Amino acid sequence: MEEIKFNQEFEGINRSLVIQFFAYLKTNKYSYSMHTHCISTLKTFFETGILNHWFKIEPALVRPEDWLKKTKRLPRFIPEEVMTQLIQHLDNLPESVMRMVLVNIECGFRVGELIRLKLDCLKSDGKGGWHIQYQMYKMNKEHTKPISNELAKVIQEQQAYIKQLFGNDFSYLFCGRTRGYTKGQYKGVFIGVKQIMSAQAFSRHLNALAQRFQIKDKSGKVWNFQSHQFRHTVGTRMINAGVPQHIIQRYLGHESPEMTMVYAHIHDDTLKKEIEKYHESKVVNFQGESVELDSTILSSNDDLEWFKKNVQARALEHGYCARPKLLGDCDIPGFDGCYNCPHWRTNKNFLPILKDTLERTNSVLEKARNCGWQLQVNKNTPIKENLEKVIKTLEADND
Repeated sequence: MEEIKFNQEFEGINRSLVIQFFAYLKTNKYSYSMHTHCISTLKTFFETGILNHWFKIEPALVRPEDWLKKTKRLPRFIPEEVMTQLIQHLDNLPESVMRMVLVNIECGFRVGELIRLKLDCLKSDGKGGWHIQYQMYKMNKEHTKPISNELAKVIQEQQAYIKQLFGNDFSYLFCGRTRGYTKGQYKGVFIGVKQIMSAQAFSRHLNALAQRFQIKDKSGKVWNFQSHQFRHTVGTRMINAGVPQHIIQRYLGHESPEMTMVYAHIHDDTLKKEIEKYHESKVVNFQGESVELDSTILSSNDDLEWFKKNVQARALEHGYCARPKLLGDCDIPGFDGCYNCPHWRTNKNFLPILKDTLERTNSVLEKARNCGWQLQVNKNTPIKENLEKVIKTLEADND
């Protein structure tokens, strides 16, 4: 093989050839990670060669637009018709597994958090209520969330079950089973052992139940349960119940609002209610100008379907996003960016949150001016001005 000389020119290595190579990658239907790896490796090779004077080639052969855009996955929630069937047949699971499912239906734990719940995870708030304490799987820190009194009783039953089996020799709320357990058996013998249940075993119990009782979705397909679906279901249900996103973020233990946004797709019934609510009162944009939603949206299911397909229906803690889908996914980070966005809508129902945000923004501006932080002043001044316009218009509507 001929040795490559320093500063040797690579004839034919040009942008056109690189584009052909990227087209070839797409024909192989590589995964997103593999596709990204190939492009990144080629870019690194070119940059390293130029830096070390190994060869001469055109500059910028690999460009930012060459990377694939990662498709945002919609939440993998369990449809309500499937959840109804699951609850109907829950008592056919071993009691320990049934309690495990009940905990996750309400709490939406990551499976690693669920199977590692401590035996003493149940805590009283001293006022007749309860919360559950757990170790956050991703962030490796302790977290708590409130639970219903009914779920507290379920956990107490499970605590008694574990203590009866192992006394004080097992520190987890849920345990695995002995290998002698018959596959496909439900309420039969479940012989617990001193080990946590694996995530795979938890899903196997649910899918065996689905097969036995033919738990199906609307398409008639037997549902394939995955442990993380319960977490997505809790998040989606909370959004559709009108729970503000910052509350959901705290409940699910998300570090950023962007993590919670995946659940913010409004479903049919909630979407219709949201539209009706906005027709009942004045709706304003980020400039405080009144805007109207097309009244025909509510005239038929076809119109509602049009709205769903053409508008990114997202519930926000401070209003509503009306960004057309043809513009692609919103790339504005956080919620403060909405105050400068023409697609943001709000009404008088959100006045308390808007006033609180204005107060916080004024505090930030005061500190930024005192410290000479001009970048922060420039960033927050438009937000302050727009909030003042919106609040003034909505308060006038209240009067």
